[in-house]
Amino acid sequence: MTESGDNADLLAQQLARTRALWHAFEVRGLREGTELTLDFFFEAPSLSRASALCELLRRETDYSVNVTAHEDEWTVSGHTQRVAVSLAILEQWVDWMVAAGEQTGAIFDGWGTELP
Repeated sequence: MTESGDNADLLAQQLARTRALWHAFEVRGLREGTELTLDFFFEAPSLSRASALCELLRRETDYSVNVTAHEDEWTVSGHTQRVAVSLAILEQWVDWMVAAGEQTGAIFDGWGTELP
């Protein structure tokens, strides 16, 4: 599990990436309220932590979630349902995803989407 200082650094990094992505989206014509499906990725050091994260995401959301093994690490990935986005909504979502990872001993590794 990450230390609280590490979690604050991770959150700051992910929020900075989110703001940069939002700016790039705006340049391409995306506006607040556009519906997108968000793809997400976490890294977990064990199957038990990956499974705990999957259980949390399935219990708290309607996301599609998968677990895959990569050598000594586990990846949790998936996607949301289509959702109307704005920078504020994305920042709140990233904050929640980082916290979900912290609760289960996984690390939020980022998100992406396919633009319309």
